[in-house]
Parts: sequence; C-alpha cells; structure tokens
Amino acid sequence: MNRRKKMSILHCLLAAFIILGCFAVFQNISAKTTSSPQTAISRYESVLVYEGDSVWSIAKVHMEDADDEQLTAYVKEIKEINHISENGKIYSGGYLVVPIYEEIESV
Repeated sequence: MNRRKKMSILHCLLAAFIILGCFAVFQNISAKTTSSPQTAISRYESVLVYEGDSVWSIAKVHMEDADDEQLTAYVKEIKEINHISENGKIYSGGYLVVPIYEEIESV
C-alpha cells in the first residue's frame, strides 16, 4: 500500500473513533439527566381508606412532588397491587397497600 492510501485509512479510522467517542459521551450525559434522581421501593404501607378518599387522593399524599405522568403510573401500580379494576371503587374502612419510594443517592 502506498503512503497516501495508508494516511487516508488512518484518517477514516480516526474520524470513526471521534464520532463513536462523542456518541458515547452524549449517551452518558443523556442517561444521567433522565434518570436522576433514582428511586426505589423502600417499603410498603397499609393505608386506611376514609370516606371521600380515592386511589388518586391517596397517591397524591404519598407522591407529593410527582408530575402527572409519574402520578398516573403510581395510581396504576396501587391498583395492580390491590387488585382494583380500572374503574373499581374503594370503600371507607378498607385498607390499601401502597408502595413507598425513596431517592437513591447517586454515586
């Protein structure tokens, strides 16, 4: 191979490594911003249902800082844990099992 061809191949390889490196850096930054803070279930609580309570009102008490999307997922999870249908009712005097999430310290 002549010298010019070797240099051309070397430049292509170098460009490919730079592009891959940039891609890896941006993926890492994106993963950190979308996943923090991380949460994990630390325990479950049994919650007494009072007159006028709904799964949504109970969820709001336990996920005060949640946005609508997080709250919707949390309500769905409470319903699944307690075997409540989509339009199912809860009754005062009953209990619901509610997952309690806590933030995980990221390293």
